[in-house]
Amino acid sequence: MKTQFAPEEITLELKALGFDETCFGYYDGTGYVMIKEIKHCVISAPTFAQAFRFFRDKYELYYTIEGSKKYGFAFFIYYENDDKGELKSKEYSTYEEAEQECLIKLMEITKEKK
Repeated sequence: MKTQFAPEEITLELKALGFDETCFGYYDGTGYVMIKEIKHCVISAPTFAQAFRFFRDKYELYYTIEGSKKYGFAFFIYYENDDKGELKSKEYSTYEEAEQECLIKLMEITKEKK
């Protein structure tokens, strides 16, 4: 189940960019995800879906991840209202690695735009 949540370091950066949605997972301060709200949890843990939706809704940045185990996985980022068009990543060995690196790149793009 932990693989459904954005890593804690990404979560902290998302919060700095304005992410403030309610999450059903929380980091407990020791790196573990709790799957219910309890008062001593201090950092909300968004799912990957919530994190990607945040960039789509707030910053009009869209993505796809394509590939296969045989050839590797790459992400594409599409800029809705920007003349850059799209960005293609290098290839990663797993879908999860491409997904995480895509979020990191979306954060970098967002910081550049600010």
